[in-house]
Amino acid sequence: MKEWGRLMAGIAAVKAAGHLVAVAVHTHHWDANWLETPEWMLELCRGLIDNGADIILGTGAPVMQPISFHRGKAIIPASATSSSTRTAPRPTMRRVSMCGGAPLYG
Repeated sequence: MKEWGRLMAGIAAVKAAGHLVAVAVHTHHWDANWLETPEWMLELCRGLIDNGADIILGTGAPVMQPISFHRGKAIIPASATSSSTRTAPRPTMRRVSMCGGAPLYG
């Protein structure tokens, strides 16, 4: 898994520089139960923390899901970021993913 290796190298570089590592994970799951976080998502987040991430923020699900902790670090699997949950327009932002000064993906 080339992408996983690049992500882990980026996390290690940011950690080595003494920075807090926050990872945003955008996912969609098509389970009928949006209120519970799928186990595969929690496993992914735990793996990121085991490899140096300090906090995980999930986006994509249209509802808040329970916050959990792994090794004392927060996993916020979904933050109700769907456009269908917004009541007022939000400014748009261009996402730039940097890790140790190099883009994680191009």
